[in-house]
Amino acid sequence: MTNKARGTVTITEGRIDYVAEYAVEKEMITVVAAHGSKSTQLGDSDPEVLARTLLREFIKAGKASDCI
Repeated sequence: MTNKARGTVTITEGRIDYVAEYAVEKEMITVVAAHGSKSTQLGDSDPEVLARTLLREFIKAGKASDCI
């Protein structure tokens, strides 16, 4: 069995709930939004907090939506 952490994060802005999924493997986190994905080192960060930060970047870039 692998030691992968997985989850979903949601950020509400206005009336839109933006959604992304994330997975952690080998100290790397990958966040997948509707129109792209991004990976970075996890370091000492909480996976959900870092996933939300990356989701905010997707929202600002117009690459997030209310579905994955």
